[in-house]
Amino acid sequence: MLLVGYWPFDTASDPQPDLSEFCNDATVAIGASSVNDLYRGGVMEFDGNDSYLEAADSESLSLTSDLTIAAWVNATDYNNYRGVVGKTAGPNGNLPAAYDLYLFNGTGAPRFIAGSPAGFAPADAITAPIAGEWHHIAVSKIGSDIFFYYDGQPDGQGTIDFEL
Repeated sequence: MLLVGYWPFDTASDPQPDLSEFCNDATVAIGASSVNDLYRGGVMEFDGNDSYLEAADSESLSLTSDLTIAAWVNATDYNNYRGVVGKTAGPNGNLPAAYDLYLFNGTGAPRFIAGSPAGFAPADAITAPIAGEWHHIAVSKIGSDIFFYYDGQPDGQGTIDFEL
């Protein structure tokens, strides 16, 4: 697989630099800030409501085949959906299009969605990251098979027949 985005968040800059060869730098939206975490060093902190980073639409991020998304997460609660990485569409940018990984409202379990606004399907991981702790989550889509990982261990799988 080809690395199309890597944002280490280890600098307090806007935009946050993408260290992949594609330079998909991400602009910091209102409510997101760079902080120094005791355990992780430089990290991005989001307010849980409307803060995010946005990388401009690019061919390299418009994936149409297999993909892997990996992230360190530390949610304070699951009172709302907690987006991790998404390529969304629609007038408000809130319809799944191609791919989305987020922590589910209420449970915190990772959910991956693939497809388009016209048709999409989800697959869910088993384990929700413990709120207030750092955990590594990842999802891989290989063909129509979905594989989840939690702190480096397999954590469920599913099938999504929609193409990206």
